[in-house]
Amino acid sequence: MIRAFLVVLAIGGSARGGDDTETRRLAELEKRLTHADPKVRLAAAGDLLNGRYRKAPPEQLAALLIRQLQTPAGPERASMTAQGFVMEHLARRYAPQAKAAIPPLLRMVTDDRVDVYLRGQAIEASAAIAPGDARVVEAFIVALENPKPTSTSGVHDRAIERLGDMGKAAWPAKKAIARMLDHPWYQDRAFDALGKLARDDEPQPAATYLDRLKHIDKLGHEQASSAFLHLAELGKKDRETAAAARPVLWAVVAAR
Repeated sequence: MIRAFLVVLAIGGSARGGDDTETRRLAELEKRLTHADPKVRLAAAGDLLNGRYRKAPPEQLAALLIRQLQTPAGPERASMTAQGFVMEHLARRYAPQAKAAIPPLLRMVTDDRVDVYLRGQAIEASAAIAPGDARVVEAFIVALENPKPTSTSGVHDRAIERLGDMGKAAWPAKKAIARMLDHPWYQDRAFDALGKLARDDEPQPAATYLDRLKHIDKLGHEQASSAFLHLAELGKKDRETAAAARPVLWAVVAAR
């Protein structure tokens, strides 16, 4: 009995020691992530991505990382890169615990004074943490309707692509995406995204989509795009479908 009791004490002491160790390591990480030197912050974020804190309790580490997102970093490139790494790691490994990150991330998405790199990273992170969330969709619409940035990509293109990935949950963004069809930088992405929003839950026979494309001038952009997307998927699985699609697709190309 005494031996068993000592074993239990030893196990309990080891567990507490482990918890204390992780608590100290997380305190060290937070100190480094908030250090005055941007290079120290960047090195800390690099350690995070490289798995140094993989054994830390998910809820505690997620809360620590969310605290790093309350204010956009800058203006030093190292500071912004470090914060971008934090967003990426939070979304990739701790999305279930990261819902509280959505408000600060979306503030960056919609604030055109924030650096384009950070806005792009915030788009990727928020879409990964809460895909289809109405708040995320609305913020992406706001970003699309704002012409800034006008001299570089990194915001509009990412918002379009991530909205397309959300499918029908992003249907309220259809008009904002459709307006991007007039922009030479983004029209291809916008066309694809509209098709993803309009895809059939249960694909129709290939003949249905071929018939639609034969009358493509009577279709809306989203219907035409979804027909292309469905045919591409069906054609990968069936050679006869691919063969039947080729002359129809060539006719579309030749007419334009």
